[in-house]
Amino acid sequence: MPRAAGPLLVGAGTNDTAGTVRALDELGEQPDVTAALVVVPYYTRPTEAGVVAHFEHVADRSPVPIVLYNVPYRTGQQLGCESIVRLAEHPRIVGIKQAVGAVDTDTARLLAERPDPFSVLAGEDTLVSPLFAMGAAGAIAATANVYAAEFADLFRLWRAGRVEQARDLGNRLVGPVSALMSGPNPTVIKAVLHAQGRISTPCVRLPLLPFEDTAAIHRFRANVPFVSFNRLSDTFARKTGQGSR
Repeated sequence: MPRAAGPLLVGAGTNDTAGTVRALDELGEQPDVTAALVVVPYYTRPTEAGVVAHFEHVADRSPVPIVLYNVPYRTGQQLGCESIVRLAEHPRIVGIKQAVGAVDTDTARLLAERPDPFSVLAGEDTLVSPLFAMGAAGAIAATANVYAAEFADLFRLWRAGRVEQARDLGNRLVGPVSALMSGPNPTVIKAVLHAQGRISTPCVRLPLLPFEDTAAIHRFRANVPFVSFNRLSDTFARKTGQGSR
């Protein structure tokens, strides 16, 4: 594995507890791995208590810290606030990617009730700005591969209390981010990155197929990056003394 330039979070979860433990053991052999992103078990549809037991078992044996991945529309399994707060007390469980498709009551409660230093990370690209406003510690956003500087600026603006600018940037991101997520992820993102010359191929692994709407790709390419974003980024950098990248 090439050496990472910064903290490296690696996905290693499966729907099988024993298999997840084995995958995490392999990560322990990689010195650059900072933590593992471990998804709620899918397909088998355990009880919520079973999910909690799964994560506690895995965390007890993991050589690296665990970040939970809560994405019920992909797993078919809910993980509520009470269960997450219980898991957050485990010393090896350090955060959660919260991707529940909405800013719901459980997410609001989680942000209010989580113990320090447990981190709640926004996992829905279109909802990153609202979760930053509510105190999320960061985000794991696929579309940040296209809009890395803009998402970094968004985080800095909310942290700096520049509410109007943060809200404006967050609102401007919603349309293009939604477009990037309009096909199976990451097909549209890879097509745009390839059209920009930033990656060598738009290919994805089966059962996904490459996004082939050439007209849509070129429309998107023509509007990335937005001049308004670059100007906002430069202005923020000047006023705060921080770089945007």
